[in-house]
Amino acid sequence: FSQLSFGVGIERFLFKPLTQDLSADVADEIISQVSTYEPRAVLYDVQAVGYPEENGLEIRIRYGIKTIPHTEEIKLFIERA
Repeated sequence: FSQLSFGVGIERFLFKPLTQDLSADVADEIISQVSTYEPRAVLYDVQAVGYPEENGLEIRIRYGIKTIPHTEEIKLFIERA
């Protein structure tokens, strides 16, 4: 079966201006989705930073797994063409 509310839905943010509010909204949505759908994860830091000059958004997530004493970081850049 499918969960219609699963996922961040990044496409709804893609055509909005790259403001601090947009960055905060993206980070908040990531936190909400991970908390809802992945209870084993611990989020230590979630940042979304807009780069208007590059027409993109950088997302950094520092996380761990509750049963493993180790942290990882994911960094990705979403560029609007």
